[in-house]
Amino acid sequence: MRAYIQHNKDGQCININSYNAYTGFFEMGYEVIPYTNILEIEGRERKDVVHGNIGQVQKAWNMMGIPEPEMLDYPEQLKLFMGREYQISTLDEACHEKSGRSLRNPSKIIKYSQVLYSGYSGICSQPAVFQGKPKFIF
Repeated sequence: MRAYIQHNKDGQCININSYNAYTGFFEMGYEVIPYTNILEIEGRERKDVVHGNIGQVQKAWNMMGIPEPEMLDYPEQLKLFMGREYQISTLDEACHEKSGRSLRNPSKIIKYSQVLYSGYSGICSQPAVFQGKPKFIF
């Protein structure tokens, strides 16, 4: 079996998750193949693993004729313990369409909008506010 792991143009893993996937699949005996664009790879089979950002994985699903799965939601029993409200939204709904960085609603934090895709649904929650006591060390 093969594992396709997304790398950047310099041949480095795109993030720590890609690195962990790369080393993990290598240690399990998979043939690990780095890629920058999934469209460049031919000969993939349905049993092969594709690891990368959302857009690359969606392209791989489309090329293999696999329907995209529905987004999972938190079970109703756990919502009481979450401590903050959330909603399912898209990037278009969360940001202004002009810049993609200025927020319409201050309860939605998007730091790297260039890696998100506008049609992809995600869970948006209120930011966590951690309160602590001021400490003074003399």
